[in-house]
Amino acid sequence: MAALLCEWIDRMLSSPRSPEAVAAFIEKMHIFHNIKEEHLFQIADYLEDRVFRAGQVILDSEQPSENFYIIYDGQVSLNYTDKGQQHLTLVPGDYCGADVFFPGKKKRNAKMTAKSDVLLLTLPSSVFGQIPEAVDFLRKQIEPFLSARKLLIKNNFSWVDENETVYFATRKHIILFWRRLPLSLILSLVAVAATCLSLWHGLMSLLILSLGLFAVS
Repeated sequence: MAALLCEWIDRMLSSPRSPEAVAAFIEKMHIFHNIKEEHLFQIADYLEDRVFRAGQVILDSEQPSENFYIIYDGQVSLNYTDKGQQHLTLVPGDYCGADVFFPGKKKRNAKMTAKSDVLLLTLPSSVFGQIPEAVDFLRKQIEPFLSARKLLIKNNFSWVDENETVYFATRKHIILFWRRLPLSLILSLVAVAATCLSLWHGLMSLLILSLGLFAVS
């Protein structure tokens, strides 16, 4: 019975998907937002199915990726060695192996393991030259999210749960902080500061006057 079940799972996971079905799945992902239909179907045409069993290593840490992976079914674990978020669980619609778009950057430090039986839509780097515009679009889309993920794994944010996937996080400049504040709050803060400054000047004037009267007497 177990063997038959495994065989049925294999057939379900490895059954070929039409480019239309793949395109319909990936276009819902944030990294494909505003992509041209032509580029969407180019990528869908080149995505290959890869099946991994639960516990199987997809890509070891420090090993450069040769493929870009999109989780179609199942879950993938990312285990980092940094001090920040050390474990990430990716689910259908998530992606990994994005460092393949940035070959000149620092190597990855995460081990990718199939948390369950998983089906990955795989885009080999060997086809990048055949669809350069589509790949360039993906690279530009992914870069800010990749930077956000690196920020998370380098810092220990207590509010991020192991089973949560954060797509975007960034450090805010102080100028952006002030720009985000409501105008009414800014005016209130200015009024409070002006009042404190006025009181300070008043106290200093009284102090100076007191010292002058003391010196005269």
